Amino acid sequence: MKKIIKNIIILMILILLIYVGLFFLNEYVIGNKQIAQIFAPIYDNSQILISKNITEENIENPEGLIQNISQQTESINKYYYSALDEYAKIIYDKIYENKENMKLGNYTIDFGKTFNKLLNSEGGESQINTSYQSSLDAYLLDNPDVFYIDVTKLYLLINQRTVGRKTTYTVTIGSQKGSNYYLGNFCSKEQIQEAINNIQAVENEMMSYAVGDDYQKTKKLHDILVNNLSYKQNLTGANIRNIYGALYEREVVCEGYAKAYKYLLDKIGIENIIVVGYGINSTGNKEEHAWNYVKLKGNWYAVDVTWDDPIIQGGGKLRNKDKYKYFLKGARNFNDTHEATGKTSQGGIVFTYPELSIVDYE
Repeated sequence: MKKIIKNIIILMILILLIYVGLFFLNEYVIGNKQIAQIFAPIYDNSQILISKNITEENIENPEGLIQNISQQTESINKYYYSALDEYAKIIYDKIYENKENMKLGNYTIDFGKTFNKLLNSEGGESQINTSYQSSLDAYLLDNPDVFYIDVTKLYLLINQRTVGRKTTYTVTIGSQKGSNYYLGNFCSKEQIQEAINNIQAVENEMMSYAVGDDYQKTKKLHDILVNNLSYKQNLTGANIRNIYGALYEREVVCEGYAKAYKYLLDKIGIENIIVVGYGINSTGNKEEHAWNYVKLKGNWYAVDVTWDDPIIQGGGKLRNKDKYKYFLKGARNFNDTHEATGKTSQGGIVFTYPELSIVDYE
C-alpha cells in the first residue's frame, strides 16, 4: 500500500513539472510578439543649421477607462483626436501624457492590461493595429510641436501570457531594444530642448508681427511664412516635413509649411487643421499634398501656404497679388485644384473634414 501511495505521489509531481514546463515554454515563445510597425510620414536626415534673423518682409469602454479620457485633448486644436475610436483615444491620451518622457528617445509607454478584453475577442488584434496607427496619425497632425520623433521607429508590442485556458495580454509602445525613436540626427533630450529653444526664439519674433484682429493675424502669419520659407525640391533632409525645418532651417515641403502654419495659428488661438490629399495641376495630374483649413467668423476657409510661395523660374520676386491666390478660399475657388482625401497612412482610418464656405473670405 505504501508503495502504491509513493508511486501516486511521484506521478503527481511529474505531471506538475510537465505542466509548469509547458507554461514557461509557451510564455517564452510568444512573450514578445511584435504586432505592427506603423506606416506614417517618412522623414530623412538633415543637420541643424544656424538661425537667420526674422523680419516681416524678409522672412524669406475598454476596462472602464474610456470615461477617464483626458480633457486636455479635447481643445479646439485637437480636431483629429475627436475622430478616433475609443481605443485609439486611449492610446493618443497616453502618448500625449508622456510627451515629455518621450523626449528621452527610448521611453516605453505601458498600457498594462488595458486592452486585454479587446485582444481576447475575435478581431481584437486587427482592431488594436488600426487604432494604434490612427492614433499616431491624429497625434502628429494635432501636435506639430512633436517634430523629433520618427514614428517609423516606434513599435506596438503585445505580450501574451497563457495559464491553462486563460490568456492575458499586456501592451506597450516603445523602440526596439538597444535603439531609439529619434528623428534624423537628434540623439538626446538636451539636443531636442535646444532645438525647441531655437524654434521658440524664431516663433517669438514672428509673433511680434501677428497683431490686429483674427483675419489680420491669419494674413500676417501667412505672409511671414511665404516671405521666409523655401520649398525643398530634392526631398532630402530629416526635417523637411516638420516645424523645425520650417521655422529654423527654412526649407521644407508642403507638410512643413502646413505644420508651421498650424503651429503658429494654434499659438494665437485661431481654430485650424492640417488637411491631407492631392494637389491637382492644370493638366489634371495629382500629387500628394498638405494644406490648412482655417475657421474665421464661424466658417471654414482653405489656405495653401505652399502654393502661395511658388518657385519662380529664372528668379525674380513674387508679385503681391500672387501671394494670396490660395489664401482663405472657399470651395468654389479651391476644390478644383485640391482634393482632400483624409487618408494619412496605410493602416489608419480615413479622416473627414469640415465643409468649406462656398465663397472666399470677405
